[in-house]
Amino acid sequence: MGEKANRFQVSCRKATELIEKKTMFKLTMVENVLLFAHSLVCDGCRQYAKQSKLIDRLLANEKYSPPHFSKTNIKLDQSVKDKIISVLENK
Repeated sequence: MGEKANRFQVSCRKATELIEKKTMFKLTMVENVLLFAHSLVCDGCRQYAKQSKLIDRLLANEKYSPPHFSKTNIKLDQSVKDKIISVLENK
């Protein structure tokens, strides 16, 4: 019985990945079961899911979106852009 139960256990790290994935994509049935099972026993991940939903809602609502994060206000020097691309390519 213990071995079968372990199939439905995921780490908090994996659970948070699934929580974030769920905001953008439809989870598979297996992913939904894994996340549900983890959420039954992990208060931290349940709280993380609630906070993540709240943050997404607030960011989607323009009146809560700070003006300094507007895409039109962001001006990056080309050297900064090149450095960001370099770091991302090396990962």
